[in-house]
Amino acid sequence: MVWDETLQLFKELTEAPGAPGFEGPVREILARRMAPLADRVYTDNLGSLVAEKRGTAASPKVMIAGHMDEVGFLVTRITTRASCGSSPWAAGGARCFWPSACT
Repeated sequence: MVWDETLQLFKELTEAPGAPGFEGPVREILARRMAPLADRVYTDNLGSLVAEKRGTAASPKVMIAGHMDEVGFLVTRITTRASCGSSPWAAGGARCFWPSACT
């Protein structure tokens, strides 16, 4: 059962649009999934999703961080040979892209 729930979460997250600066749908999924596990879930002024789980004063503090955005590109042209010209949507995107035919 847990495996099915994990696969469902991965499916939901990978199908949600989340280009840099437009992570809202991914944030909503994560907030909904974390709400039952946390004492408080909120979005800060920079758009980061924060989930707090309070422990005892003697317990260690732990932070788990990750990115909500995905690699995004803006298609700038499509050639007659089905090759795409593109620009990275955000810094670092070009490192994650290998030119290929548009499908």
